[in-house]
Amino acid sequence: MSDQVYNVPSRLIKVPIILNTSFSLDWVPIYFLGYFIQIVWTGVPTGQFYLEASGDRYSNGVNIIPPEGVPFYVPPGLSNPINAGTISGSTYGVAAAGTNSWNVGNARYNYVRLSYKDTSGGVSTASLNFAHMTQKGPG
Repeated sequence: MSDQVYNVPSRLIKVPIILNTSFSLDWVPIYFLGYFIQIVWTGVPTGQFYLEASGDRYSNGVNIIPPEGVPFYVPPGLSNPINAGTISGSTYGVAAAGTNSWNVGNARYNYVRLSYKDTSGGVSTASLNFAHMTQKGPG
């Protein structure tokens, strides 16, 4: 076993997202048993952030490890999962500007994504400004 630890960071969004409608970000393949997601929003949203997971197999039928230095490598032909559900205890209600994070260990599923359910009726002007994920694991 190697003493090396892989650190695979990734921005989940490139530009702010207005929180006046429900949405889900792209699925991210899980390479290691642990990951950390941090988000920052401004304004006064009315809704809930939550994490969804899927245990669907990767489309090529094998687990994948990203090549060194290539964050979130997705092999050609890797498809998004079909079956998914909300991760128990991951829902976080928001009604003011703030931050939240999820520090997940022992993740036994293949994909995760951040989702948001808007309950403002489409009138919120708040925005999700930062969403970042880091996976760490042994080399």
